Amino acid sequence: MEVRKAQLSSGTLFVSLPKAWVVRHGLGKGSPIFMEEREDGALVLYPFGKVKYTPKSTVVLVSPDMEKEITSKYWLGYDSIVIRSPTGKISLAERERIKNLVRRFIGLEIVEENASSIELHCFIEASSVPPKKILRREHLLTAAMLRDLKEASLGDEMLLKSIVARDDEVDKLYFLLVRVLRIAIQNPVLSSELKVSPLDCMDYRLVACFIESIADSVASMADSLLRHVDSPKIYLERFRSLLTILSEIYEKAMEAFLAKDFKRAELARARREVFDSRLSSEDLGDIGFLSSELVRIADIAVDIADLVIP
Repeated sequence: MEVRKAQLSSGTLFVSLPKAWVVRHGLGKGSPIFMEEREDGALVLYPFGKVKYTPKSTVVLVSPDMEKEITSKYWLGYDSIVIRSPTGKISLAERERIKNLVRRFIGLEIVEENASSIELHCFIEASSVPPKKILRREHLLTAAMLRDLKEASLGDEMLLKSIVARDDEVDKLYFLLVRVLRIAIQNPVLSSELKVSPLDCMDYRLVACFIESIADSVASMADSLLRHVDSPKIYLERFRSLLTILSEIYEKAMEAFLAKDFKRAELARARREVFDSRLSSEDLGDIGFLSSELVRIADIAVDIADLVIP
């Protein structure tokens, strides 16, 4: 890091730009420079014409780990992902693996396909999907799953199955949010357009992961209840009662986070105490094993509330 002293001329403070930086970016008198003041007080400069988003392309080889590699490239913001076979031919089984994976990502489509390669392209522009909007949608979908679990717990098998299926939609939104946040971090102009700071990106990514974990737990409980539809009604009613409190904790925590409202966060924490008291006094009988999932969701909801700083 280089330190330069501010100079004073005609009542104006100025700092000269490093010559090597100026030459490297071809700047001269009258060249526009993008300036951004961050929340921590740092003033960041960018050559204006150099900060526009440039599409990125990458190649992934067919392998046992190609799903992980494709997911990583999607998260890193690559627009074009070309999948090639080192043997010169992609088998039918490998094509099916690729197509099944593509269905998990919003905006990702197969645009070209031949014997030895498949090209994927993402048609979602990061600037068109504000991170907060994606996060809110992920939250609303998960909150609906939690409420529906309460309604379905008395034996509505169709609703229970729909809850399990909706977990995939939450995953898709999580993957999309990670992609947008990573592109925003790498592109200061986009970050400004989306009105997200580096701190926002960190919090959104963390909360999105929390929400995805809650959806996983809800789907897991729904799947378990499909195998316990004949459980005594008294246990299912107690379970429903606990879910009512749990939904309140989660929804108040998310409302607090999205509105940066410390009082709502306190309400979520207060409801957690009620939940703990009720859980310790309830006998859930043959579905008692679901208690661990209930506690997990309560823990995560409070973690979300704890991100709201007064």
